[in-house]
Amino acid sequence: MGFFSNIWDGFSRIFSLIGGIFVEKVSEVEAGNPSVAYQNMIDESKVKYQQWQKDVSGIVYHQSLLEDDLKKKEKERTELQGLLDQAIADNDAELGPSLMEDLEATDKEVASLKEQLTEVTAKVNDYQQKLRDYEAHIKRLEKEKRTVTAQAATDKAVIEMSGRLKGMSIESGDRTLEALRESMGKLHAQAKTADSMGSESREEKMRKLRERANTTSASSKFAERVQAMKAQTPESKAKGKIESKELG
Repeated sequence: MGFFSNIWDGFSRIFSLIGGIFVEKVSEVEAGNPSVAYQNMIDESKVKYQQWQKDVSGIVYHQSLLEDDLKKKEKERTELQGLLDQAIADNDAELGPSLMEDLEATDKEVASLKEQLTEVTAKVNDYQQKLRDYEAHIKRLEKEKRTVTAQAATDKAVIEMSGRLKGMSIESGDRTLEALRESMGKLHAQAKTADSMGSESREEKMRKLRERANTTSASSKFAERVQAMKAQTPESKAKGKIESKELG
């Protein structure tokens, strides 16, 4: 039964070592890439599962051989029992004792086969249940890998975002906006100053307008005098001269 003992030890150790093995694997992989650690554990578990499945298949085959041997022995015992019954009926002193010995030996073999088959069947059921449990464990690891990988990606994004937002606040944004507004105000004032320096002021325009108005007024008066002189007749000019003399 050493083979069965080795299989049993393998199953009993694996479930107690799963946690420790996984912790050890994680410590060997960068924390920023948990997917690798999980995948390594999953791959290793699948290899062990396939090996144990092969071992259990061997036990199942041994179980089937025991079942066949038991059936043969039980059939042989039935035949011996029939022969013995006939020998007793015939009072066959020659074959009767040997048939009894053969029947007793066969009974012992049947009992031994039944005991072995009971033990092997119990172990097969136990091992198959452990295989199902270990298969479920692998599926849980695969599910946990997806969950942890997604969580790790989210946590990494949160950490990166926190780094970007560090030092930023509404107050700092307000200060930046105020500084921007002040800068824009100064730029606008500078533009207005440059525009006023490049064009005439209102006072300058008014002064030039007055100069043009005065010039126009003087020109009008001069034109009126010229027209008045042209309008005078020779008689009025002579009369004007006489009056000028008399007054003199």
